[in-house]
Amino acid sequence: AVVSTQSTGDKAKRKALFNKFDSNGNGVLSFSEVEKAVKSVLKLDEGQGAAKPVIAQAFKVAKDCIKSDRWDTDGDNYVELREFRFLLLSLRQFMEYWEVFNRLDKDGDNRVGYD
Repeated sequence: AVVSTQSTGDKAKRKALFNKFDSNGNGVLSFSEVEKAVKSVLKLDEGQGAAKPVIAQAFKVAKDCIKSDRWDTDGDNYVELREFRFLLLSLRQFMEYWEVFNRLDKDGDNRVGYD
């Protein structure tokens, strides 16, 4: 529920989570910060490297969803607080796709066969 609702309480929870992701405290999230935080929260290890493209795609969707008006950074290369909800929604969606794909990829060759 924290991911998708616009309630005041959920917005506050998202802001707190954003601040945890923002390890350097500059008010925007780099891909590195997002990747590290997501892997920590989901307890993904380096052996689960396939998660990186999932995280990268969700990051791209989020950072491109709203044009940045920040003057202090190239905001369109980062996820801002107002884009964070889109990051969380995209992560959830792409992780679900990743799980389904992994179930269908029976031999681990990163392709889905017809058999």
